Parts: sequence; C-alpha cells; structure tokens
Amino acid sequence: MSSDNSLTKNQQIDPFSESFSSLLVIVFSKSNSKNFPLALNIARGAEKFAETSVDGKTTYSVCFGGNQVDAARAIAFLDYAASWKGVQIFSRGRLNNCS
Repeated sequence: MSSDNSLTKNQQIDPFSESFSSLLVIVFSKSNSKNFPLALNIARGAEKFAETSVDGKTTYSVCFGGNQVDAARAIAFLDYAASWKGVQIFSRGRLNNCS
C-alpha cells in the first residue's frame, strides 16, 4: 500500500469540499466491530486518509478517488462499516443518509 496518501496526524480533511473531487468521502470513528482493523486498513490504502483526535477521541477521514481501485476499496470498506454508528458518507458536497 502507498504511504504517501496519509496526511499529517491531526490534519483534517474537509469532507464537503473533498467530496466534489473524490468518489466518496467517509468520516468514521472507532468501532467495536471485529472487522474494524480490516476496514481501517482498507481506508488507509485510499487516495487520502487522515486521523484526527478531538477530546481524546479519534476520528478517521478517508477520500476514495474516482479510479477503479479506490472504487473497489470504497465498496469493500462500506461492506464492513456502513452499519456502524458514527459513519458519515459524503458525495458531491452532500452528507448522504446511510440507511
């Protein structure tokens, strides 16, 4: 996996603006799911990935690009994470309903 996608720790991704140039932008927090480590690994392989800590709680932001590989990553990630609490999906400048 490429390591040049990671932004500096605590650097933020603006999900609204980034969602205009990315296929999907997903913001999520830690889950108790047994699949969390796998989903996090998938997210880290995407076009852009950032980890932000606010009041001791870590929030992850991932931008999946419009290429075939990132589209496949987005599908794989959502297969694991779409039902988790705290997942926000942005597309074309809008927050989409996960349900």
